[in-house]
Amino acid sequence: MPLSFRAAVLPGAGEILRAARFEAEYKLVGTILARIGAGGLYHTDLDVTGGHLVYPMPIVPGHAAAGTIGGDSP
Repeated sequence: MPLSFRAAVLPGAGEILRAARFEAEYKLVGTILARIGAGGLYHTDLDVTGGHLVYPMPIVPGHAAAGTIGGDSP
């Protein structure tokens, strides 16, 4: 089943985040669907965006999220 979502993508260290739309497939069996309402950046994300911590680019920074689990499918 296809899922469409938006994310802020960092093309390279020191560059500007750009909004992008993605589509991905997901399985219904053995998965949990969460509707993310907010995401957060931590200091490690800022180190990556500033080029102080090397990480393969492009990247969608942020490793904290808040949202709702279950409910209606997208």
